[in-house]
Amino acid sequence: MKLLFSIIIAIILFSIIYPITSFAGSGIISVQNVGLNVTANAAGLPSRSDITVIVGDVLAIVLGFLGTLFLVLVVIGGITWMTAAGNEDQVRKAKSMIMAAVLGLVVIFLSYTFARVLGSILSVV
Repeated sequence: MKLLFSIIIAIILFSIIYPITSFAGSGIISVQNVGLNVTANAAGLPSRSDITVIVGDVLAIVLGFLGTLFLVLVVIGGITWMTAAGNEDQVRKAKSMIMAAVLGLVVIFLSYTFARVLGSILSVV
């Protein structure tokens, strides 16, 4: 039980720390002090105050969090299945948890695809 608790705490901490470290790649961390705004403006890139960039950043954060949640649910379902010890109710519960997580992942991919298509349509207009 202590091992399961430790694993759950580690996954929760990972899900909190990982999105924070990935902010640097998405541009959420401010670049005001290093002069990159001048270069971005000269290159014709959208500013950080552009609504499409802000919405894109928010979507990236939300979808990243949901992906992490998928991973947590699959791991918990796998642990439940492995520790079922032949109990059919536990196995059924674990299978349904994993199937629900996979279905959630499909919904996440579809929403990401929808957001990308909608973003490309709106940027053309």
